Amino acid sequence: LINDLLDFSKIEAGQMPIERSTFDVWELLEGGTDAAAIKATAKGLRVTCWIDPDVPRQIVGDPNRLRQIATNLTGNAVKFTDRG
Repeated sequence: LINDLLDFSKIEAGQMPIERSTFDVWELLEGGTDAAAIKATAKGLRVTCWIDPDVPRQIVGDPNRLRQIATNLTGNAVKFTDRG
């Protein structure tokens, strides 16, 4: 939580370095569901990752920031879902 707040402060101050690299977005997103799946299983939930086939595998961007966003969204979905 503290790291996320520090990141927001850096973004607002224009001091957040953004990486530009080519990476496999499918691999990143599919791997990002693993941590949430453990917590989901404990709640009787299941996490799946479905990526539209039209989404290109290779994209240019900041894989660390995208991973952070996907992890936060997935974690919050599991945290605030009792049944799905």
